[in-house]
Amino acid sequence: IKTNQKIEGLMERSPPQNGLQHYGDASNVPAEMEITLRAGEAQSFECCEYGYKLHFPKGALPEHLLECKIHVRVFLSGQYKFLKHYELVSAVYQISCPQLCEPVTLEIEHCAIFERPEQVSYLTFVKSQNPHQIEFHPISGGQFSLYSSYATISLDSFSFFAVVLHYLTLGYYEL
Repeated sequence: IKTNQKIEGLMERSPPQNGLQHYGDASNVPAEMEITLRAGEAQSFECCEYGYKLHFPKGALPEHLLECKIHVRVFLSGQYKFLKHYELVSAVYQISCPQLCEPVTLEIEHCAIFERPEQVSYLTFVKSQNPHQIEFHPISGGQFSLYSSYATISLDSFSFFAVVLHYLTLGYYEL
């Protein structure tokens, strides 16, 4: 397994302290974006600079809303807690919006590059609900491709999301 140079800096981390892994620099200043979602339209938003895409189907907004604001914060560094043998391979994304009527598709860029098809199964999406101590747990779903640096998942609720590598399944760790 190799790493994508664009976000390889995410892989730099300090030794764990109190179960938390610290990634990147200490500033942890997130990039923040606000998206306006309009009723009655399928809409897609792409932010290549921060490695994410959001796709909203037609009918995603409740009928009583004409539009709503979607807030996306991208954390390129920070302290996060993962289950043992999981390693962060993407930025961390916090998505805030009202309850939607239809699932939204989120695509996240990750830095793992695979050489064999079976290695794709080592990736998983993780989610955290707690904004004060970001503790991540794997969630089901998600699509990962040997030929793409983006992972895709359908979401019906929002919080903190990231992509991790379950490196114990490798039998070794080569990142």
